[in-house]
Amino acid sequence: GDYNVTIWYRGKPIQRNTFSLGKDAKTIHININGNGSEIDIPPVVDPFRDVNIIHETTTQNLQTLGQASSSSTSQQLTCVTRKSAESEVADDKYIDVSCNSGEILTGCSSYLKNNDWRRDGEQIVIDNGQVIC
Repeated sequence: GDYNVTIWYRGKPIQRNTFSLGKDAKTIHININGNGSEIDIPPVVDPFRDVNIIHETTTQNLQTLGQASSSSTSQQLTCVTRKSAESEVADDKYIDVSCNSGEILTGCSSYLKNNDWRRDGEQIVIDNGQVIC
């Protein structure tokens, strides 16, 4: 696995090292350098902490699939946010959401509960004639 080690001296963090261990036995030597000055270390976030997120619409990774038109004469647009169920915790575990009849999918995005930036990605696809996110 990957490990982050913080060296503390007199109650202050003074050095941080990162290393990986494979499946074989391994000895790690950590050399302590510097003058003993305190360093800034990133905050530790519990990956299982419940985070309330109000999802914002952005144009990052915007995708376009097909074109849509409307015969409406009211010139009124109603936007609705559809949320999928939560996906399983693992790589390549998919969950999808689609619009109701008469609605047009205009965007697709995802988020992680812990506000992490790593995601498997979003796709807009057509499945059996229905556009899904």
